[in-house]
Amino acid sequence: MKLNAEVRGGNNIAQRLQQIQDRIMAKRRVLVGLPAGSGSYEDGTPIAVIGAVQEFGPADGRVPERSFLRVPIRQNQDNIKKAFLALTGAVTRGEITAFQMLDQI
Repeated sequence: MKLNAEVRGGNNIAQRLQQIQDRIMAKRRVLVGLPAGSGSYEDGTPIAVIGAVQEFGPADGRVPERSFLRVPIRQNQDNIKKAFLALTGAVTRGEITAFQMLDQI
C-alpha cells in the first residue's frame, strides 16, 4: 500500500508557528511575594517588612521563620511542574491564555 501526502500552505504554517512561539515567548513574568507599595499597617509598618520577617525570621532571631512562599513552592514543585506541562499545550493551541494557565496552577 502506497500513501501519498501533500503539504500546502507552507508559509501559513510557518506564520502560525511563529504566532504560537511569539505568544509563548512574550515577555511575561510571574512575580511572587509582596510587591513594593503593598501598603502599611495602621502603625506605619510596611506590609512587605512583615512579610519578610514571616518568610525569613527577624535578624535578632526572636521569632522563627514562617515561610509562606519558599516552603509551599518547594513542597509542591512536582505538582507545579506537572500542571505547567499539562496546560502548556492548551496555551499553544490558543484554548486558554497564559494568565488562565497561571490561575489554574
